[in-house]
Amino acid sequence: NEMEGADLPNSSSKVKDNTYAAFIQYGVAFSRNTQASIGLRFEHVSFEYEDLSDPTGNLSRNYNNLFPSASFSTVLGKVRMMLAFSSKTQRPSFWQLNNSMMYHNRYVVQQGSPTLKPSIENTVSLTTMFSIFTLGASYSHYSDLISNWSEQMNEEGLIRVSYKNL
Repeated sequence: NEMEGADLPNSSSKVKDNTYAAFIQYGVAFSRNTQASIGLRFEHVSFEYEDLSDPTGNLSRNYNNLFPSASFSTVLGKVRMMLAFSSKTQRPSFWQLNNSMMYHNRYVVQQGSPTLKPSIENTVSLTTMFSIFTLGASYSHYSDLISNWSEQMNEEGLIRVSYKNL
């Protein structure tokens, strides 16, 4: 079964993305060996996707997010310890949002997804240092992780590589 190639639909789109952010942080030294800090970042994002060939695909989104951060470090005996928390976002790139199809070969096309949402990552980490040794551990939780996604597009076996929030 040989495949000749596939017709790709016409597409034309316009993306407008505005981000405004403010950050505040407060730090305090309790002693020479013990410090703490807290911070807060506010982001306002306005996103518009206009499908110039099919107006039913237009999207408009506004995000207002708060991203906290905190850290605490101290020395216990001869061991320095630091505990930290942070929250941040990863917004989809233009290529991940672009709905236009790109032809890779006769079996594979690539297409973005304008319905992608930003991914939020919350991380907690603990770092300990003793002499020349450092030991660290961290845990991250992702919401709406942006991932590559492949699926069969038609009965001829054409594969579409795209992006999806997991």
